[in-house]
Amino acid sequence: MKRSQGGGSGGYAPEALGFIVEALHAVVNALPEPRHISGAELLAGVCRLARERFDFLAPLVLRRWRLERPQDVGRAVFVLVRMGVLKRRPQDSPADFDLPGSLCEEILAHLDHLSELRGELANLAPQGEEWRPQAEGQVAE
Repeated sequence: MKRSQGGGSGGYAPEALGFIVEALHAVVNALPEPRHISGAELLAGVCRLARERFDFLAPLVLRRWRLERPQDVGRAVFVLVRMGVLKRRPQDSPADFDLPGSLCEEILAHLDHLSELRGELANLAPQGEEWRPQAEGQVAE
């Protein structure tokens, strides 16, 4: 996947920008009445869609797209505004996305099945033994 460097994309991959637009539409379509959404609402929508679409790989995909922090999403949103894809109100600002934390941490915190999987994997490990990778060419006993 190449990152676009030209065309006013701000260095974001077209897939990343499209994903943000898709997340925005998902949030707006879930509202009782369409309205302008806040930066925090869009961030929640990005995290939700990433979890649904990419599951435990979501943090890797977002890192690849350079969308790790709320501020990264804010910069991408304003790239979309400059491109004419999204509209802004006069009071909208990149500062709306100056929120603490990491999108990746937020996503992983809400993937409940990962804690279940960790527990299942722990139960599969031999008791009292530590797993070690086999050296190349070595046959497992």
